[in-house]
Amino acid sequence: MTVPSIYFIDSNVLVYAIDPTDKAKQRMAITLLDTVARLNVGAISAQVLGETFNTITRKIDEPVDPRRAADELLALSRVLTVYPITGQTVRRAFTGVLNYQMSYWDALIWATAKLNGIATILTEDIQSGGAIEGVSFLNPFTAGFDAASLA
Repeated sequence: MTVPSIYFIDSNVLVYAIDPTDKAKQRMAITLLDTVARLNVGAISAQVLGETFNTITRKIDEPVDPRRAADELLALSRVLTVYPITGQTVRRAFTGVLNYQMSYWDALIWATAKLNGIATILTEDIQSGGAIEGVSFLNPFTAGFDAASLA
């Protein structure tokens, strides 16, 4: 029996799932989250939860009530694996910044995936198809992406 791949989900996916501004991306994000939850192949970090909470309660055109935001993110944290941010993760993120010119926040996501053996990050923030030290980046909002292919 083959062990399923685990996919690390960036905060932009969670934001699109909650923010109704871009209906097409919202539908894609919801489908993606439903798929990874159903297949039990999704992971995020404490950082992603915090970034998403901050964005949806303060930075989008129609901010979400903090109580509702917390409820939605807590529900997601029950169906996705949530990784902590540790000193080791921060140190590894410095490598991403210094060696690969990543922003610190993107590097922290990459470091979390790398240290936890996750081979693919689903994000629109880094060029799709690229890879750094065995961790690849896939944009789930590109034409032709099919969440069912994650099975």
